[in-house]
Amino acid sequence: NRARQLEELRAFELARVFRTSAPGALPDESTQAVALLGRGGAKRLWGGDPPPVFFEAKGAAERVLAEIGVRASFRGGEVEPFLHPGASGEFRVGKSRVACVGELHPECAQRFELAGPLALLSFDLNALDRAGRAPQRFREV
Repeated sequence: NRARQLEELRAFELARVFRTSAPGALPDESTQAVALLGRGGAKRLWGGDPPPVFFEAKGAAERVLAEIGVRASFRGGEVEPFLHPGASGEFRVGKSRVACVGELHPECAQRFELAGPLALLSFDLNALDRAGRAPQRFREV
């Protein structure tokens, strides 16, 4: 995107992820949907500084969870080593983490030659499937 003079970055990936929990143990396998958001330097309509990109990513995660009918609670704090510890958190349903969100740690962004504030959203599709859906509510019109 930046090579084509596009300031904003929006990318996503859907893939299986393998994580080892203990030496010699078989890895845990989950399907993850991940999105990377980057804000350009364009001027805002009403001026002023935009809020941190973390809040844009958190709002996007909340909208996705609401759209699919999953009621999750948010807990801020360090959740992944590649996310900034002061601007990250996770969404949980009970004891199960269904998503994490946060700003990409500057050192990690630098290693991949990424510039500007970047946020990452990661949804564990297997955990979302196990979480179930909130009952839909309808009202008479």
